[in-house]
Amino acid sequence: MNLSPHRPRPNRTHRLRLPFRLGIFLTIASAFAALTALACAPNQSTMQQQYDLVSGGFSALFKVDEIRADDLIAGLRTQAPILLVDVRTSAEQSVSRLPGAILADPAENIYARAEVRNFLASHGAAPDARLVVYCAGGYRSGRSIARDAPETLLSSGARVLNLRGGIIAYANAGGALVDASGRATRRVHGYNSTWAAYIAPPLEAVLEPPVP
Repeated sequence: MNLSPHRPRPNRTHRLRLPFRLGIFLTIASAFAALTALACAPNQSTMQQQYDLVSGGFSALFKVDEIRADDLIAGLRTQAPILLVDVRTSAEQSVSRLPGAILADPAENIYARAEVRNFLASHGAAPDARLVVYCAGGYRSGRSIARDAPETLLSSGARVLNLRGGIIAYANAGGALVDASGRATRRVHGYNSTWAAYIAPPLEAVLEPPVP
């Protein structure tokens, strides 16, 4: 007689059940982690909404009128008289600028420029004429518009507009850019690392040369 204790033969289904359950658990856990990461990671649409909110307060701060990037791009496709004034540093302007823009210094009185005076004298009263000033994000350009505006400007009816979101918003919206040689480029000086984070691929954010 066999007195050894009876050991039931392992059930194959039972042996497979634990790895199978573990595999399901790991699969669900991985999927949940991926969905969580996707929800937490800011996509380009969210980033642009954030940037619009951040940069949108500059015009209100300086109490100047503004124009959105999409509206400027559409206006540039027409025959409307538009003069662009870039009030960034030469380091930023050397990377890229809007085609045909007048290059000024952030500390300069833009209304003293002959090009600006001539434009306002010739087109200031035209309903579709726009003098659009821009920088990286809209702060310096809003300041330039408000700081030196002559008393006669308001009474003339001329539209002097701050580009909301600056060259970053314009480039993100698909606006054309040229480098210092006049060649098309997709490089944009980000001013600093904070603003550069809002430059959307396939654009190339540049932080060199540094802004003083």
